[in-house]
Parts: sequence; C-alpha cells; structure tokens
Amino acid sequence: GALLGSLVCGSLMASVGQRRAVLITTPVVLVTWLATWAAFSVYLLLVTRIVLGVCIGILGTSVQVYIVETSHKSVRGSLTCVTDIYVSLGILLAYALGALDVGWRWSAFILGVITTVPLVVGMALFPDSPRYLALRGRKEDAHRALQFFRGPNCNVTQELEMIMQVCSDVKELSIWEQFSTLKCSATRTPFLTTCGVYILGQMAGPFVVYSYAVTIFQEANTGLSPYISAVMIGIARLLGTCVSPVVVERAGRRPSLIVGAVGVTLSLLVLGSYFQVKVTDPISALSINWMPVICLVIYTVIVGATVSPIPFLLSSELLPITFRSVGSATSKVVFFTAGLVVMYSFLGLQAVLGLAVLFWSYAVSSFLLMLLVAWVVPETKGKTLEEIEEYYNLKSM
Repeated sequence: GALLGSLVCGSLMASVGQRRAVLITTPVVLVTWLATWAAFSVYLLLVTRIVLGVCIGILGTSVQVYIVETSHKSVRGSLTCVTDIYVSLGILLAYALGALDVGWRWSAFILGVITTVPLVVGMALFPDSPRYLALRGRKEDAHRALQFFRGPNCNVTQELEMIMQVCSDVKELSIWEQFSTLKCSATRTPFLTTCGVYILGQMAGPFVVYSYAVTIFQEANTGLSPYISAVMIGIARLLGTCVSPVVVERAGRRPSLIVGAVGVTLSLLVLGSYFQVKVTDPISALSINWMPVICLVIYTVIVGATVSPIPFLLSSELLPITFRSVGSATSKVVFFTAGLVVMYSFLGLQAVLGLAVLFWSYAVSSFLLMLLVAWVVPETKGKTLEEIEEYYNLKSM
C-alpha cells in the first residue's frame, strides 16, 4: 500500500500541492481506522491495511516536502526531523497498547483519532507552500504565504525574489517531463544519492528491529518480558528522535549521518557477536544476556537520531524544484521497497543464516552507508533550497 501511495503522491502533489494532498488524504485515514475498528471480517481488515498503506505513502512525502519548502533555512532541518518524533510516538503508543492488552479494535480507534484530527485542523489553517505558488506564477499568494510563515515583522522581499527568480527560470512540467530531467546530472545525481542513502539505511535493519522486536528479544533470552523489551525499544527510538532536531542543526546533516552510521555499525557487530556466542557457548551467553538489550537500545537511539530522519530531510532538500514532488515520491518508493525486502526476508534468512550473520550483514550495510555519505552527500545546513540547487547546477557543468 505504501508503495502505491508513494507512486500516486508525486502526481497528486504536482496537481494540487502538498497541503491539499494532506487535506485530501487525512480524512481517508480516519475513515479507514474507524472501518478497522468496526471490521467484521478478515477481508475488510486486509482492505483497510492496504488503504492505510496507500495513505501513509502519500502523507509521508507530502508532509516532509511541505515542511522543507515552507521553513526557514535556519530551522528547516530541525522542523523536518520533528515529524519523526511523532512517528516514534505512534510506534511507542502501539507497543504500549499491546502491552496493556487493549485489543486491536480499540487500538485502531485510539490511533485513528489521535493521528488524524490534529493534522486536518492544523493544515486547514496553513497556506500552500510559497514555492508551490511561485512555480505557478502566483506571486501575491506566494508573498502572503511566505509572510505567514516568517511572521508579520519579517521582511520577506529578498527571499521571495530569490524564489521567484528560480521559479521563473523553469516552467511547470508534466509528470513525464519531470522524469525526463533525470537526463541532466544536476537532477540525476541528487536523486541517485537519495536512493542510495535510503537503500543502505534500510539494509541496516531498522524496520526489522521495529517489527520483530518481540521475536528478537525472545531469541536473545534476556530474561525480560519480550513485550516490555519492545516498549523499551519504542522509548529508545523516541529519545533518539527528540535529539535529532538539535543534532542536525548543530552538527549538520552530513557529519551526523556519518557518525550515526558508525555507531549503528558497531552496535550491530556487537549484537551479532552475542548471538554467535549464544550458539557456540550458550552457558557463557547467559552471563552476558544483558548485552542484546543494551545493543538494541543504543542502535535504536542512534537510528532515531540520525539514520532514520536525516535521509528523509535530504530527499526533500537535495532535489531541484522541478523534480521535487515526483522525485521525493519516487525515492520513497525505493525506500519502502528496500524496507519491505529487508523486513520480509528476515525470518527466512534467520532460519538459513542465523541471527549472528544476519546482524553482521546489516552492519556491513551501515558501514557502506557511512562511505556513501562521506563520498557524495553535500552539507546542506544553513543553505536555502535555491543555493543547494545551484550547487548541483555548477557541479554538472
């Protein structure tokens, strides 16, 4: 569902804008959660899950592009990372509802109301993105929107002129025309960079840890309740995402992601080593059965602070305005595809390779992510979207 939603999202944002895409999709999410709550057959549950997946694919990209295009360069990174805090809160809430044995019906009802009503009310009060309006030649509307986001006492003339200048140099393109811009290295390079970061980040296993936390803790034989351990993972991810807005603005995107990838690599290497000891010397493993808890908590905090939010931020920052809507959505297709492949191959690979080799392979992916970021990802902290676009234009000459 999320794959399909990501495919639809590009054309939806291009036609109605990010804000309206959110306003159209969010009520569907609420209705779908309520249908899950009232479901009377397993087939209806399957339908609601697919529809929710489609909506997640649309909302995930629309919200991030909207925040990137409306926020000032000084806070763009932190505001974009804040969205991941709410993802962490949702994961933690789902873990908590499971631990409290609320039941899936009321869990669906609670999650549906909490996640949709505030979003619809908030987005209804906001204007469209100034860059979306400028790209369509609506300068006065773009001025009012930019003034709204910068505050009544801020002089937005210079920023507006820069936006209008970039937008005047390009025309509004159809979906296929936007894809044709990939022939130019100024578009192709940031797009492939984004896809590479997404793929290697997902191959480091975050979806596996979130989805199979209970299974992993059961295999680790830590002595703790697997469900309580899963809640600990949810809390750790929340802590990490709460740190991420500060990290990306103070340290920068590139250094943060490099350090985060190194930390993830080390935690996965140690975790894999524990499971290897558990196979070769189970008696000794009992004396260090606290190790997987520590490793997974550290892993989750680091992922929440760096490896999870920063690629989303980069996907919206690096792409040029002519390809941002379609490119962000297409890169999300790559993201969800990589995540699904890694997640759904986990149990089969665990049976064949064992957890030790599996976590070591995730560590290799994280190490490759570090190398990729160090090699090709530019620092975008403190730069306007127009300056980032100009960087790739100059590089392609």
